Amino acid sequence: RFQTMLEGLDQAYDLDDTLKGKGPWTLFAPSDKAFKKIPQDDLQKLFANKKKLKQVLSYHMVQGKYTLEDLRKKTSLKTYEGHSVKITNRFGNIFLDDAFMSTADVPCSNGVVHVIDNVIMPPLSK
Repeated sequence: RFQTMLEGLDQAYDLDDTLKGKGPWTLFAPSDKAFKKIPQDDLQKLFANKKKLKQVLSYHMVQGKYTLEDLRKKTSLKTYEGHSVKITNRFGNIFLDDAFMSTADVPCSNGVVHVIDNVIMPPLSK
């Protein structure tokens, strides 16, 4: 379901260890279909650039456990990457930036995972 995200976390230096460490964590995991929306050449470049990969994937991580009910009360959350991700509640559906949260509240050993339908990108560094 989100194997590409897991492979990326494993490749992006210490992100998988970070998620296993002091938590809890909320992970907004793009589905494998979400990664397939990225042109293959661009995806290969992203996975080849460990620094950029870490930046993008850490934008999908938030320290603390935020369930669907918690997210409905938020307008943004600060990500592990450092920028805030925008949260929008549209008629009960939750969006993070432009990604629809298709599956919520998947329990994991150190927090919660929410599956999203797009890879969200952090703001460009100035």
